[in-house]
Amino acid sequence: MELNINKNVMRDIVIAAVEDIDGICIAPAPTPVGEVLKESEAARLPRALRLTQDGPTVAVDLGLNVDYGRDLLDLAARAQRSVAENLELMCGCQVEAVNVTVLGVSLPAAPVPGRSQSGAGA
Repeated sequence: MELNINKNVMRDIVIAAVEDIDGICIAPAPTPVGEVLKESEAARLPRALRLTQDGPTVAVDLGLNVDYGRDLLDLAARAQRSVAENLELMCGCQVEAVNVTVLGVSLPAAPVPGRSQSGAGA
């Protein structure tokens, strides 16, 4: 018996696997210049995530934003492990590769002038 799993389901599994890791998030997909003014037909926010399926094997290309000051290598390895384990467990597919690219660093929010950092102001 062969089971076909929609790529959108696999994308949701990958997104959930990455969201469980503190300090990283999937980066938004770069928008081609000609596409900026076009109205998107998809209800989903485009992300830097590509799934390539060849029979029972899947390869994942993943672009991440990492919080400033975090260990890039550790977070990338955790993302690879989590994505591979979740896809294999939930879809029964063989994960050939999870290629991670760090596309950006998220800086901490700048403090608002006049507001106390401890919250004990006013």
